[in-house]
Amino acid sequence: MQTDSQCKMILFYLKDRGSINAKEARQLCQCERLAARIKDLRRKGIPIKTETKTYINKNGYPVRYAVYRLEDTEC
Repeated sequence: MQTDSQCKMILFYLKDRGSINAKEARQLCQCERLAARIKDLRRKGIPIKTETKTYINKNGYPVRYAVYRLEDTEC
């Protein structure tokens, strides 16, 4: 899948669902490099914020992951 197609799908998902993480991007958009696509969208002027979340994996270790959301642009 081409980069532009992935960017369009990710942007649609952000607008429709409000957020996306790497697992969702792999499942829904066949995108293995979500951070790179987010960078591409930001370069195009799309305001996206990153929220870091943490969970404890099955071995008891903390794991961090990024959740991306569109920024509120209303004044």
